Amino acid sequence: MLIDHYFAELDTLTENTRKVMIIDDDSSMTDYLEELCLDLKVEPFVYHEALVALDNISLVNPSLIIVDWLMQPMNGLNFMRAVRRKHSKTVFMLFLTGSAQNDTHKKALQHGATVFLEKAERYSDILEEQIKTLLSASPSMTQSEQAHLSELAMNDKELAVLLDFHQAAQKRIKSGDKLKDIYALMTQPKSKLYPLLNKYFQLSSQEYIISYRLYLASKLLRQLPSTQDVSDALGYSNSANFSNAFKAKYTAPPLKFIKTLSK
Repeated sequence: MLIDHYFAELDTLTENTRKVMIIDDDSSMTDYLEELCLDLKVEPFVYHEALVALDNISLVNPSLIIVDWLMQPMNGLNFMRAVRRKHSKTVFMLFLTGSAQNDTHKKALQHGATVFLEKAERYSDILEEQIKTLLSASPSMTQSEQAHLSELAMNDKELAVLLDFHQAAQKRIKSGDKLKDIYALMTQPKSKLYPLLNKYFQLSSQEYIISYRLYLASKLLRQLPSTQDVSDALGYSNSANFSNAFKAKYTAPPLKFIKTLSK
């Protein structure tokens, strides 16, 4: 579908903004790290439970993960081990803790940490410099040619509104997420969004979100081991609902869609 070409180009544009996952059950720490990321012009994704963050890694595709140790029900060490086993061998992970013991540094590295820091250093320049170093070392994204977006003849102000909405949608893309929560993440006025989506895509905001979610599903079907995993990653209540929604857009259920890709 043509709109998927737009989604691909918008994703490429937003991927040029570095994404950092912050995982800590201490709100004061996540607030500090979130502010630090914004100062560094990187996009923060904050989670207070490691299991929730783990469920969202495929969708966020972060350049860097900053994770605390002592959390429930999954601690930071087990989280890093799960990331390395199931998601990425290469994503940089900065392990933080305020409860370091003699062997904590060794355990952190064994479980997949790239860098280990104690939280006593969180308000110093060391943490900021480590984040800068890790982000600069992560692979850079190539700029999209924007072939299809250019055909729309969208002006710079309209593109800014669309990108703002698209980035907000990336943070609240799961089935069941509320449209009002997506709007709350926008910096551009949402009143400019409605006529824009109708003019260029003939879609409402909700229809855009649904179509983009299914586009992500078509990508995840290439990466995750089963359709149930894709359904879970995107927050569908059950795999049947996911399959029906997918078929409505792509005229084929997920398993048949996968088979057409392999031909």
